[in-house]
Amino acid sequence: MTGHEQHIAGLTLPDMDDRHVVAAGIEAGADAIITWNLGDFPTAVIEGYGIEVRTPDQLICALLDASDTEVLAAMRQHRVSLKNPPKNPEEYLETLALQGLKQSVERLRSEMPRL
Repeated sequence: MTGHEQHIAGLTLPDMDDRHVVAAGIEAGADAIITWNLGDFPTAVIEGYGIEVRTPDQLICALLDASDTEVLAAMRQHRVSLKNPPKNPEEYLETLALQGLKQSVERLRSEMPRL
């Protein structure tokens, strides 16, 4: 992406090396920045650009709210594609939990037959 550079100088973040992320979001008209590092993207700064900051876990929960059938189908397709090692639905959810997707996994436990 180009054009985002014009926004960098006007941004102040806790980690100034992250300014390019917000600048790219501004230039692209992004709705959200998805990151585990919420502290690096303070809401007070980011929301002024019409961008929200979410964790990957929050994103997956929102996607499940919006379209659970499609999300579950994509997750099943992903799980089935795993070959080394293959994972059954329970193992798949354990892997997701280890990645920090705890709220998502709690919601997905009741959907295990669809995974």
